[in-house]
Amino acid sequence: MTTLGLREAHETARVIRLWIDPELDVRVATVPMLTVLKLIAWNDDPNVRRKDALDIAFMLKRYLDAGNEKRIFDDHLDLVTDDFDHEVASARLLGRDALTMMEAETCEAVLDILKRELLAPERSRLIVHMTDGGRRLAFERGVQMLEAFRQGLVDRAGVRR
Repeated sequence: MTTLGLREAHETARVIRLWIDPELDVRVATVPMLTVLKLIAWNDDPNVRRKDALDIAFMLKRYLDAGNEKRIFDDHLDLVTDDFDHEVASARLLGRDALTMMEAETCEAVLDILKRELLAPERSRLIVHMTDGGRRLAFERGVQMLEAFRQGLVDRAGVRR
């Protein structure tokens, strides 16, 4: 099992107070880093970690709904296009946010996984697992969202893969 991304997840974790008296605070990984960790874990053992792919799909689709809608208009207006797609914009913003939290080694590893899975999407185990074989999400939709996440990771990195 790899520990890639764990340091970044810890450093960017949010402190959540669960109890006031006595105080009980816990550190919780951010959604961008949780997505990265799940992608890395899935890649370690895809056949055993299929649930991670479903979780990734959920986070890609719903990231805007996690308090990030206003940010699109404040800081990421380029994502608001004539053919605006809420879920695709969600995945791309998630990629942009993940990029700001990852070290170069982790980002490269994530981009390598995405490159492999998107090179021939029809053979991608990740997309099949994300869509639950097309039962939970249309296969093409899974490809779109994974590509949007990848694009978010390279938007500001100046990297073209």
